[in-house]
Amino acid sequence: LPLKRSWGYFTPSLTIDHTDYLLKDYPPLDNHQSRTIPIYEADTGLYFDRTETLFGHRYRHSLEPRLYYVYVAEESQNHLPNFDSATSSFHFGKLFSARRFSGGDRIADSNRLTSSVTSRWTSFDSGRDHAALSLAQLSHFKAPSSQLSDDDYDPMGDAAFDQLYAAKLQLHPSKNLSLSFTGLWDEKLEQTLEGVSQLNLHSSDYRSILNLNHRQLVGELEQTDSSIVLPMSESLSLLGRWRYDLKNHRSIATLAGLEYSSCCWRMQLLGQRQLDDQSDISNSILLRFQLKGLGGFGADTDKLDEAIPGYAAREEYLN
Repeated sequence: LPLKRSWGYFTPSLTIDHTDYLLKDYPPLDNHQSRTIPIYEADTGLYFDRTETLFGHRYRHSLEPRLYYVYVAEESQNHLPNFDSATSSFHFGKLFSARRFSGGDRIADSNRLTSSVTSRWTSFDSGRDHAALSLAQLSHFKAPSSQLSDDDYDPMGDAAFDQLYAAKLQLHPSKNLSLSFTGLWDEKLEQTLEGVSQLNLHSSDYRSILNLNHRQLVGELEQTDSSIVLPMSESLSLLGRWRYDLKNHRSIATLAGLEYSSCCWRMQLLGQRQLDDQSDISNSILLRFQLKGLGGFGADTDKLDEAIPGYAAREEYLN
């Protein structure tokens, strides 16, 4: 029930999550299993803003406090199969989500409050946020009990982390360059649990793209992720991505290939090499052909945009 005004909002919500399984050859359980869990949420925030002049440009400077509460009752789900639920990676927006797990086979219990404040500097000329700083505190009223496995890293669901603080800084010095820094800090351990730094740079026509990413989980992993689209000529471009594990000193995944573009069609031929869950190396070839202004077949655009951020925007611009 969204209640919105120009100065703020209040959104209470009730979700009934029902899952029904008709299983085959799944002993010793009955073939018919089901689960119904209610999810209660309340999200509220206020907007304060004023006009400022910095370096000869006018900006709208805002202050946006926000409270988000979610309650999901604890319910045993061990009798249900787990086909696709997993612990999703932490990001700042996850603090305002009822779900800790991806997929629909497991619903995590929760009784927590997120308090946050965001400050933005928005240009009157372009309407773009040149800078945005967000700070948040996560408090559990009851320690969550749902875990997929003992080895899962999930600070939002770990009872050992009583009080978590998160920060996110986004900078857009120009329309072609963006920088982002996210950190998660634990009050009890007095250390940063997770940090992510990103740089995204592209030309005005998106023919050139450069992405640099560094992610670190304390005691778990440290990785870099780099991707690029580089024009070699008017018709030929180089596409590439390299993910590297700094902790174990090995490549996690590589993607490299060429794109040829003419007035009416484009084609990409890419080679991919990556580690699977068993640390085995798999190799694949990706082919994509597209008639401009029409559909295409082959490699999925969304998957390529996950590998090379900005690729989907490039597709829209070129088409």
